[in-house]
Amino acid sequence: MTTAVFFDLDGTLVAFDDGFDAVLEDAFDRVVGAYEDAWGDVYGEAFSGAFEALDDEPYSAGMSAVVREFGLDADPEALTRALAAAEVEGVHATPGASVLLERVAARGPVGVLTNGVRSLQSRKLAATGLDDHVDALVTSYDAGAHKPAPDAFVAAEAALHATDYVMVGDSADADVAGAKAVGWRAVHLGGDDTPTVSSLVGLADLADTFR
Repeated sequence: MTTAVFFDLDGTLVAFDDGFDAVLEDAFDRVVGAYEDAWGDVYGEAFSGAFEALDDEPYSAGMSAVVREFGLDADPEALTRALAAAEVEGVHATPGASVLLERVAARGPVGVLTNGVRSLQSRKLAATGLDDHVDALVTSYDAGAHKPAPDAFVAAEAALHATDYVMVGDSADADVAGAKAVGWRAVHLGGDDTPTVSSLVGLADLADTFR
């Protein structure tokens, strides 16, 4: 019996040093030399709409909305590139992640199943060195559906063939409910959306079970 273990990425295996708001502020500082909270609000709304619709360029859609709404003298694509750079540079592996992945990999295939754009998610995995322990990266953009949609998990099964699947993630809805709906087992770490103390401690504790 082969068990494949898939992990969520953002908020589970990786987190931002000072939160995503700081990443967004850094991106605008690099290009515009300033940042206002209202810009972040407009960016977030436009990005979310494009992302949920699986638009090819959700980050660009967000930045274009800010430039248009506030009349900024800035190239949306330059802002998009700055955001990607800031996101990669501002990410770190959560405590226990590397050890956990190494131990799980010693027992069977390891995957990452993440709601995100492949190009950026793969860069974050590489930046944290976690990609060395991952056999397959499956993004919602690859699957054509975001977790908790079944298609995301079906795509993961196609990427790593096994007789049993486990999903580890911080979202009770996207990770846990989505996995259980397709017959996977699931481990819930902390709360939704942002890495919490419980999710970080949980990940380190989970590594101890793979000694």
